[in-house]
Amino acid sequence: LFLGVNVRLGDPDRDQTVDLDVPMDTPGSSHWTAELVAQQDHFTMNNQARCTVAVSGKPHLLVLHQTARRMNFFVKAMAEQGLEIEVRGRQGMPDDLASLLTFDAVILADVPATDMTAPQMERLKRYVADFGGGLAMFGSDSILGLGGYYGTPVDEVLPLSSRYEKEKE
Repeated sequence: LFLGVNVRLGDPDRDQTVDLDVPMDTPGSSHWTAELVAQQDHFTMNNQARCTVAVSGKPHLLVLHQTARRMNFFVKAMAEQGLEIEVRGRQGMPDDLASLLTFDAVILADVPATDMTAPQMERLKRYVADFGGGLAMFGSDSILGLGGYYGTPVDEVLPLSSRYEKEKE
């Protein structure tokens, strides 16, 4: 984390910047207060500034796949990029919103819509639409329209349509 503070010293036309490098590796909120202490100051009420800095840590992703072990190469590649991946089987969607919110993104890989309950799909929709969670689908014949997602709550939050149409003769 880089913290920059602008300080006006004596001359109203001259700002001096003080830079502090503060390593913040632990996830969570940190509360910071900066205070100027001057030799002659008649207005000490304006000498403090406060802020809260939220550090999220490494991104934590949930990957659902029909055959979880088939994601081993993906997990290894993402770990090399600093991401934490939790892989679960096709029915590993969390059953409550609080558990789902512990992840920064959800990846559905080769998971048909029939492997999720209607409440799980609604929860995933809320996770994306209301809380800004990430959602991705990895290609196979078990996703989008072919996977039964067309018209579902999940389909509503995808950046593309799951509609599938056969070629017209």
